[in-house]
Amino acid sequence: MYIHRLVSIIAFLSLTLAPICSCSDATGKKVDNAKSLMTEQRENRVQIVEARIINTKRKNSEWTVVKHIFPNGERPIAISVLNNIIVLVATHDGVYTSRDSANTWNKMSISLSEYEEIKAFHFADEYKGWVITQTSEFSEKYSQNDGMRIYMTQTFGRSWELVQRSDSVSFTDAAFSGENGWVVGRNFIGIKPQRFEPLVLATSGSGWLDLSEEFASFSKNATEKADRIPMLPTKILLHGNCISLLSDNKELVDTCDFGKTWKYLGDFTISNSRLAVKDFYVDEKGFWFLESVGGAGGSSTNLKMVLPAGNLGNARNIVLSDFYGDRLFRFSDGGIMISGRRSVVEKAGNSGLIEEVEGGELLLSNDNGESWEKIVETPRGHKLKSIIQVGDDFLWALDDLSIIYEITRTKRRGD
Repeated sequence: MYIHRLVSIIAFLSLTLAPICSCSDATGKKVDNAKSLMTEQRENRVQIVEARIINTKRKNSEWTVVKHIFPNGERPIAISVLNNIIVLVATHDGVYTSRDSANTWNKMSISLSEYEEIKAFHFADEYKGWVITQTSEFSEKYSQNDGMRIYMTQTFGRSWELVQRSDSVSFTDAAFSGENGWVVGRNFIGIKPQRFEPLVLATSGSGWLDLSEEFASFSKNATEKADRIPMLPTKILLHGNCISLLSDNKELVDTCDFGKTWKYLGDFTISNSRLAVKDFYVDEKGFWFLESVGGAGGSSTNLKMVLPAGNLGNARNIVLSDFYGDRLFRFSDGGIMISGRRSVVEKAGNSGLIEEVEGGELLLSNDNGESWEKIVETPRGHKLKSIIQVGDDFLWALDDLSIIYEITRTKRRGD
């Protein structure tokens, strides 16, 4: 696929409960923060592309979306699927399983303290799995009493063992593939002023290795900046035999030998400081960053492409107005998927502008953004929270208000 053809991207349109949308063209309005972003980035010689708001449905495939309501008023935080048969959902205080396509559920037996909340989980198979929790005894942010715990089961949840305890730590992200897993966070080391060191843990299925000191030492010397402080990783991406870590100040590093050696890929602080990097993707062609800002002045999202890898002079920005993106990933057949929420800026009497949140959407582009297919559209006020791919033609997703989406693609002749 040729990246230079990526000259348009969907900004998300009107919300209905229908899972699949027909095609229509529209023109989106710009907001001030998008204009200021474009002005600033032109000064940095970044190529800016204002997204045309289009909505195109592919003719060669059809998506079916079945919605399930998670029971008992629970709000799930993450979803996983084994063999497209066993559905697992984590809430803040438990893990639930279903063997009949999310119709009936059983809760696993895991004993957590009243201060613990589940932040992430993963099952490698029908035996081994992990649950990662955050413990906070006080309400102060970054309290020295915060801690992270990792529990492992080898009996599909019938019994659990505490395999990793990290005190004074704040969890930020986790990523797994089979029995390989990585967890990152912030290690609280000082109060006045608040100071942190990186936490980097890794497993290949048995115990967990603490790679924090090695990573901190590498990151302090990765650049020639004076008085270098360690990078604090916020996002993890597993790709092939490598993992990439994105830091809180938009620096990217990777390792392909399980943390023995690290490579500094670049400092990507080339955009508006108000934009938060919500997600990123790395492959042999280059880097993709999803950046978003929201507020009373409206939402704006950039899909930033740095091609080829590391060449900032070839950076390109796709600007989406009235949209707040939070997830970016590659579909199995090479397509690009983005999820997020659409918002509309409206007048509120004499109080000025307010941002009205509409709902969440998941879209797929198989031609590098030239046309897009809407796959999932949530009810108003809902936002997609967790999305996974199972096989080439199956997806599962959940939103933050207890709806689970079972998504199937049927390819037509010639697709």
